[in-house]
Amino acid sequence: MQKESITGTDWNGLARALIKFLDLGLNLALGLHHFVHIIRELSNPLSLLVSFCNKGNSSVPISILQLYQIEFQISRMQLSGILSESESRLRIQRQNAKRERTRFYRRKKSIFKSGYDLHKQCHAEVYILVRRSGRSYILSCAENDKSPFSDQALNQCYPVPQWSYPEDFRTPRMERAQEDASCNKEE
Repeated sequence: MQKESITGTDWNGLARALIKFLDLGLNLALGLHHFVHIIRELSNPLSLLVSFCNKGNSSVPISILQLYQIEFQISRMQLSGILSESESRLRIQRQNAKRERTRFYRRKKSIFKSGYDLHKQCHAEVYILVRRSGRSYILSCAENDKSPFSDQALNQCYPVPQWSYPEDFRTPRMERAQEDASCNKEE
């Protein structure tokens, strides 16, 4: 079989041929989910196609068989069209979780730059992260000798904040201290 040139390759046509190949037989052998997982890891995914073509699958288009000697990597953007719906959803969930973790650690870092002396008031490494209406809040870190995860501690000491973070970050102890200071001034 003659070696074909990759110049002027019809990438859209190749993607359609791959989808047709999946519909004709490969999805029965591996399943679409497993195939997508494997083909994304290969530097030359056509080697996988050839291994199935050589097993005598006569329903495979001849144009696919003629591509087995070409060395190139199929663009992942072209393959994104054949990702299963469940895998696409899982990928989005992972991206969102990673983004949320990044936001959390950035906020945690900014607390210590905000000028509040949290070390004297609480265990600095324990934070409570609460999600309300799609937004995340860090309520506070745990005060000394008090569990941050008990309902009593949450209800009495850490009400759901109505303020934005971190500019208006206040702990109940800070608020009481400010109230006492304002009362002393009035007297």
